[in-house]
Amino acid sequence: MKAIGMSEYCKFFALSEGWADYVGDTYAAIKYGNLIVNEASADYNANATFATHLEMHEHYSNDFIPRGLFYDLTDEGSNEDFDNIGGFNINNIYSLFNPSVHTIQKFRDSWEAAHASVNNALLFDHYNVD
Repeated sequence: MKAIGMSEYCKFFALSEGWADYVGDTYAAIKYGNLIVNEASADYNANATFATHLEMHEHYSNDFIPRGLFYDLTDEGSNEDFDNIGGFNINNIYSLFNPSVHTIQKFRDSWEAAHASVNNALLFDHYNVD
């Protein structure tokens, strides 16, 4: 088995942790409602929603996690110029995961092959996913 360099591990974690954040916050919002109330944490404010929580963290740059990428693929409309994709669901995204899609860059390749759109580049480039 070929050894994976450290940068490959970071790209793997960007995919797996970004997906975990998205799914966790999505199902928490479904079960508990969309409003986060946790004033003790600097990451939250009294009016934050799970959606804004996903998008207010740093995104993928220098090995950060693209927390809002999956949300941006599923949201219904946006006022951000980079987010002109939406209306997909968790199953649309999950269906693209397989053993060969093990990095965030491989996910982008798989997404663009399955859902060709000129808007893909704007969104993935915003999260610095090559």
